[in-house]
Amino acid sequence: MAVRALRYSAVGALRYLAVRVLRYSAVRALRYLAVRVLRYSAVRALRYSAVRALRYSAVRALRYSAVRALRYSAVRALRY
Repeated sequence: MAVRALRYSAVGALRYLAVRVLRYSAVRALRYLAVRVLRYSAVRALRYSAVRALRYSAVRALRYSAVRALRYSAVRALRY
């Protein structure tokens, strides 16, 4: 009877430990995946905003140079 009780408690303890280890590793894996996904989306968002900022500044520079060229040609046309 005592052997049976010990065996049963040992099996129960092992099962409990296995469940806890599996749960812990599942939580760690999910946390790792969540961190990777967040990092990836943050990098994508930063890249997207950088590209938008560069595009915006390029458009502004082109617009500015076009306005300056038009002004310059208008001044030259009026002068001559």
